[in-house]
Amino acid sequence: MLPEHETPEMPEKDLEVPEQQEQDTTTQDESQVDAPQVEESSVESPVEEATEEATEESAVPPAAEEEAAPEPEAEEAEVPAEESTTPAEVAEGEAETAAPEAEAPAEEPVDPYADQPEELKAWLTRIDEVLATPAGAQHQLTQATVDDLTAIMEYYKEAEDVLPLIPKVGLVKRSFDTLKFKEAFSEADGEQFLEALKEFNAKRVEREKDISEVRAENSRRKRELLGKLREVVEAKNPERIQDVRAIQDEWKRVGPALKNDSEELYKEYRELLDEFYQLREVHFELMDYDRKRNLEEKERLIAEAESSLFPADEDLGKLEVWNEKMDLLSEIQQQWKAAGHVPREEMDRINDSYRSIIDRFFELRQEFLKVLDEAREGNATQKEALLEKMAPFAEFTADRPRAWNDASRQLRELQEAWKAIGQAPKRVNSSLWSRYREICNTFFSRKAEFFRKLDEERTQNLDLKRALVERAEAILASGDWEKGARELKQVQREWKAIGPVPERHSNKLWNRFREACDQFFEGRRTHYKSMHQDEHENLAAKKALIEQVRQINIDELGGKDAAIQRVKEIQAEWKAIGKVPYKQKDTIWEEFRSEVDAFFDGLSARREEVREFRVRKTVESVEEDERDGVIQGKIARIRRKIEAAQEKVDQYSININYISKGKSGEPLRKQIQGEIDKEERLIKDLRKEIKLLRQALEEEKKAEEEKKAQEAAAEAAAEETATEEVAAEETASAEEAEAAESEAEAPEAEAPPSEDEPEKPAEE
Repeated sequence: MLPEHETPEMPEKDLEVPEQQEQDTTTQDESQVDAPQVEESSVESPVEEATEEATEESAVPPAAEEEAAPEPEAEEAEVPAEESTTPAEVAEGEAETAAPEAEAPAEEPVDPYADQPEELKAWLTRIDEVLATPAGAQHQLTQATVDDLTAIMEYYKEAEDVLPLIPKVGLVKRSFDTLKFKEAFSEADGEQFLEALKEFNAKRVEREKDISEVRAENSRRKRELLGKLREVVEAKNPERIQDVRAIQDEWKRVGPALKNDSEELYKEYRELLDEFYQLREVHFELMDYDRKRNLEEKERLIAEAESSLFPADEDLGKLEVWNEKMDLLSEIQQQWKAAGHVPREEMDRINDSYRSIIDRFFELRQEFLKVLDEAREGNATQKEALLEKMAPFAEFTADRPRAWNDASRQLRELQEAWKAIGQAPKRVNSSLWSRYREICNTFFSRKAEFFRKLDEERTQNLDLKRALVERAEAILASGDWEKGARELKQVQREWKAIGPVPERHSNKLWNRFREACDQFFEGRRTHYKSMHQDEHENLAAKKALIEQVRQINIDELGGKDAAIQRVKEIQAEWKAIGKVPYKQKDTIWEEFRSEVDAFFDGLSARREEVREFRVRKTVESVEEDERDGVIQGKIARIRRKIEAAQEKVDQYSININYISKGKSGEPLRKQIQGEIDKEERLIKDLRKEIKLLRQALEEEKKAEEEKKAQEAAAEAAAEETATEEVAAEETASAEEAEAAESEAEAPEAEAPPSEDEPEKPAEE
């Protein structure tokens, strides 16, 4: 027995389709091959065809039961007394028999399989026993393995005459068809069996061809004999009796002619003989002799029918036995017809005896058919129930291969149950079969279409994944470890999203893709491992720069500008150093920025003074009548800068929300946050500048108003008395002098700080 093993969950290529339509076994041998119609039908079809031919030729229609017994022979016309005897030659000429070609009497039972191995012998015997049972035609060798069935076929194909073995081969083939739909079966297991079956069919075809050729040759030779006999008859020479007898002897030696020619040839042969013997006085003498020989032959046939035609009591319920007996009856009937007429005085007796046997046979058979019909009514009921269970499969649909395969297994179980039931009555058998076949064909057609589309989709997936493999291999070849890592991870995500490919390509393609990925990331790890030593050296260098910022002394460096220049140099050195270990990157940067911020915080108070000085100088430099418009225009421009900066802040704030919060997105998040902080500082500075502009403008307006008030007061004073005018002039002169003196004492404003002062460093 072959070991069972699991099969992968894939589309099932050996789809089962309904078996051939069942035939009414009341007229045919039901042991014919009943194999499912699979695509390998080119191998098994000869066995099925041969079996059908054999059963059709041997069948006797039930409707012809009344015709099975021959009609009593018609009374012949009176003949002259001197012609009442007939020579033996006429009897021999008229006896066109159709006895079996090979029928050797068995003196004692002989085991035909005695020289075979015990296991093969057991199977061969089992097949004979199965075919002898009523349900033999439906039976299968369920315990047989592929090797067992192959050994049986190897034995059958070696037989010289393979035609009698067709029902047995049908049983073996049906068992093989059932076995190959099991999950443990593979196509390679059945190759030897199919080869043996092919040889058997070839031998069967050759055997039938040989028989057909022999019978065709017999037809040709008999036509030649008829030509010779016709020439003798037309010569009307009674002295040529020896020629006629020689033709008769040769006729009997020739053997059976083709079925279509047999009746015509024999009819012409008898007519020519009758015509010839009418020319002779010995005609009826020969006819009498011939009829006596015919009587002996018919008595032998009656004895054979009595002893062999009726089934044994234990076989009365076996359909196969009745089919065999029907074949035997057909053979006896053919021999009976070929035997010819018997003496007139024996005609009634011999016909009654023959009719009695045939009538008893058909009465007994009719009882069996009645029981068989009742059983078939039950079969029809069972098949109706099965069709109700199978009906949903005609509408079945699914989008997963597993669902289709599960449904296929369920439907095949119902098909096996259908096969085991047997035939239904003839009136409903065809309709039941049509419904059954339609359901199965619809289901398996839909399944085939599903897997066809699935194969197309997987083929497209194959092309997509091949392109991804090529991309992965190109990334590996590029050696760009940073950009390549991002691209390769994207390729991996696309790979997962594509879906499966045809199974025969799956492992090979996956191994190629995985190898490219593994080699890339292994190379990347090696690359970064070599970089760690440099990163530690960079870390030490940056710590030294932090210490330098911490130790800056403005006075020692010669002033603020020199200190700022030194910070710029340190910043440039920081940027040139390179990367540090990833885990310490943020810590060292925060420490450096903290020190730089501390340095510039010490200068912040001075920057505010410079900013205020610049704003006041800007306001004072504008003419009074244009001052308000110019300053408002400058404020408007600053506001537009604020709006632009605010838009950047808003956009950066939106963008930062789309960046992943893992390690891979953290550097980009920090970079964007640095841009946000920078723009917010700019907005803050611009708003301060607007505030300073407005304050300076208000102060200038207030100063102008005070100046105008003073001028108005001076004009009012000029209108007073001369004394007062003089006093006022003196007072005014004194005030002007004081003002001039005060103005002269005011120190010059300091020059604004250098505009080259650096900003605080941005994040890396």
